[in-house]
Amino acid sequence: LTDAIIEIQGHSDNVGSDKANQKISEERAKAVYDWFIANRVDQNRLRYKGYGKTRPKYSNATKEGRDKNRRIEFFVERVSK
Repeated sequence: LTDAIIEIQGHSDNVGSDKANQKISEERAKAVYDWFIANRVDQNRLRYKGYGKTRPKYSNATKEGRDKNRRIEFFVERVSK
């Protein structure tokens, strides 16, 4: 997809403070962003954002759910030419 922008989205579980979860989700997304840059993906096609614990996909009531909520997701947006 040479005509796409990729947003790397970092997420966390709900353990810890809002501030700590926001920071770790941003660091998680930035680590993936840095990997793409190191592997020669054009940085103009990338952006990253941490969402902290605000967008859980799984229940935070179980360890399994919390483990799954500590994740990276990719949002790919095609840019019109």
